[in-house]
Amino acid sequence: MVRPSFKEGLCNRCGLCLIECPILGFPPERAKEEIGRLMEGKETEVLSRCNSCMTCDLLCPKDCNPYHLILRRREERYEREGLPLRIRTVLPLEPVNFLSIARESMPEDERKMLESWSEALRAGVEGKEVLYAGCNAQISPYLLRTRLLEGLTVVGEQELCCGEIYYRMGLLGRMEGIAEGVGKRLNSLLPKKLITFCPACYHMLRDVYPRFGVELDFELQDLREWLWEGVEGGRIELKRKIEKRVTIQDSCHAKLLGKSFLDLPRRMAEAVGAEVVEMERSREKALCCGIADGVSNYDPFDILNGAVRQLKEAEKTGADLLLVYCATCLLILSMGKIAYPTKMPILHVLELLQLAVGEEPLARNLQRAEDLVRGMGEKTPFSEERFWV
Repeated sequence: MVRPSFKEGLCNRCGLCLIECPILGFPPERAKEEIGRLMEGKETEVLSRCNSCMTCDLLCPKDCNPYHLILRRREERYEREGLPLRIRTVLPLEPVNFLSIARESMPEDERKMLESWSEALRAGVEGKEVLYAGCNAQISPYLLRTRLLEGLTVVGEQELCCGEIYYRMGLLGRMEGIAEGVGKRLNSLLPKKLITFCPACYHMLRDVYPRFGVELDFELQDLREWLWEGVEGGRIELKRKIEKRVTIQDSCHAKLLGKSFLDLPRRMAEAVGAEVVEMERSREKALCCGIADGVSNYDPFDILNGAVRQLKEAEKTGADLLLVYCATCLLILSMGKIAYPTKMPILHVLELLQLAVGEEPLARNLQRAEDLVRGMGEKTPFSEERFWV
């Protein structure tokens, strides 16, 4: 098995990754001590406080991939201790999970969309341009009901989860099986091009799967790239100006895809007439929307706290609205509004473009968040009992 690799031989324990970490921010001597403890497999505060924003990989001056070291230690912890039952509904391949809970209260039109995506898989998509609808598309199908996506065949089902959350939790053995299974299934579809709805899926398929020995046999593109091509090439005709001040919640995975990728949502916002106002910690140093805050201590309440933190950061900018380009960010931040009811609207970049071309977004994010919080509260076993996947 090929594993995500920390380059231990290159690391001089300078601690820069932990000094400049936007969450930990250790003093130099403490940072050197903690990176040493991580490398030696000793108990360290890093594992209990890291929120998986992945910034450390960008900070390392020697490209040692310190985040991969954290993943390795998480894997060891999981093998020793397992996971508490309270985190089970966060895992999309468990029998009862956030996807199955969301579907229970989902309107009929969205359920039919999910069925059509599964039917497209069975019908075959050889030679077509395919939009890969991972978990965060399946939990908010309404986002894909737009003429902006005309010409794309949408495919997706629960079993085609890319495995992102398993990866960030350090469940690398499970991740290996997911990568092999999903890679084989996608290759068998023989698409002309596969476009990922989610930046996390794009990073996983493009960069993480090869670390597990899985190569894909088709062209891969992210939806944000495809949309920007449409704006630049005239396929997407922007008719209305959205003269708002917007601040942007960056995707954790996007920062590993490079500056040009991080520029895309900003360029789209500016193209529709919006002014971008950055949060204090943005782009490469952005904090997670909250979803990965629950990874360190396997606590769903940490997810909510992380979302509230980001809503407060967004408010500080004085922007008119909070723009996201990841549907998980949209959902988690919308859940955060239940605990911290800011008046700042949250829009996905697809919804912003919809407004600019004269469409009215369905905007079901707040209702979806309320339904999911209620459903997760009812079906999450708040127990210290442990399990293994």
